[in-house]
Amino acid sequence: MRFAKTPRPKKLESEFLAIGWVVHFKCYPVQHLPIRALEYTQPVNVGAFLAMLPVFIAIVSSIFGGAKQSLIQWITFTLAVFGALVVVTQGDWSVLRESGTGVGELLLVVAMLSWSFYTVLLKKLSPIGISSVALLTFFMGVGTLFIVPFWVFDMVREGAFIVPAKDQYWAVLFVALFPSLVSYFCWISAVNRSNATIAGLMITTAPLFNAILSMVVLNATISPIQWMGIALVSAGVAATLLLNKTASR
Repeated sequence: MRFAKTPRPKKLESEFLAIGWVVHFKCYPVQHLPIRALEYTQPVNVGAFLAMLPVFIAIVSSIFGGAKQSLIQWITFTLAVFGALVVVTQGDWSVLRESGTGVGELLLVVAMLSWSFYTVLLKKLSPIGISSVALLTFFMGVGTLFIVPFWVFDMVREGAFIVPAKDQYWAVLFVALFPSLVSYFCWISAVNRSNATIAGLMITTAPLFNAILSMVVLNATISPIQWMGIALVSAGVAATLLLNKTASR
């Protein structure tokens, strides 16, 4: 007796394919390339590329995600990104030219593109109905499998298991909890609730919060040009959100 093969639903195949690509873009390029880039370029360049990440996300989303932006939205979007760059560089654009061989910049471009595709694909996973907690748990599990070989290699190379000092455990705990867990959960939830472009736009506020926290915690001084950049970020983000809300009505 012959049994007819049950055809695999194409929708299911596309969903698994999307999850596979999300894992591919998320695990190594996003987590490790910006750190490796610091070996070849200045920290301010890394900050500048991170400030321009919303542009990468908007372009990828427009081409592959079907999220088209109007001209006025692009203008307000660019205003926020420009403000973020002003805060990062403190208005001194010459620091962006103080780099090395260009390897660091190339690594940053790959990392930014990977994060952009990761964000756009996250939005495509929204209709599947997978919860943010489930996705985060899955990404953490797969990410751990990717990271373990590098951890073992580094431990063998150093010849010892590196243990933080007693007064550094709170810092390790903070990094493990907030940047590594809470931030990714919030990002997944934000992309699911809005869209990739708007979620990416919020990244321009990172230099703003960095500057303010540096002033409050480290007693750092914010220059007038940085305050101007903060104002541009705030105006650009507010205008883009208002336009997006108006267009969705």
